Amino acid sequence: MFGYKVEINSICTESYRSEEEWGSWSSQYSNYFEDVTKTDTYPDITSSLDIKEGELCFVVWAEWSSGDSFGSGVNSNTEALAIFKDPESAKMFKKEVESITEYSRESFVTPDGQEHNIYCPWTGYFEELTEIHIEQTTLKYNLN
Repeated sequence: MFGYKVEINSICTESYRSEEEWGSWSSQYSNYFEDVTKTDTYPDITSSLDIKEGELCFVVWAEWSSGDSFGSGVNSNTEALAIFKDPESAKMFKKEVESITEYSRESFVTPDGQEHNIYCPWTGYFEELTEIHIEQTTLKYNLN
């Protein structure tokens, strides 16, 4: 298995918190994909695919909102989900993930032969999926 570090940047664009002890709150975030590098330690994604530095790849990541009884954070969460060499496998993966409606572990195989065992934290009571993104990029050279 190969490990990949995915950099997704989040910027808080709005934030409000009531001064009351149990008061309302809200926040909003703008998120964007930055890059992907290969890593041996603490990967965001593990894959059976050996993608070489500089090679074209497709990173799939999720963006969702979360909250509680008092407020919500719009687009407050992101997570890298998978990496592909083949755009059709990335599209199939995205479609499969978007169809998951319960907070349970789902397993399936994409056309490129990768086995995926994922869960979707955006299916909770206060959570809502914003979008599953597919980023076409090249694997960045790791200068470390």
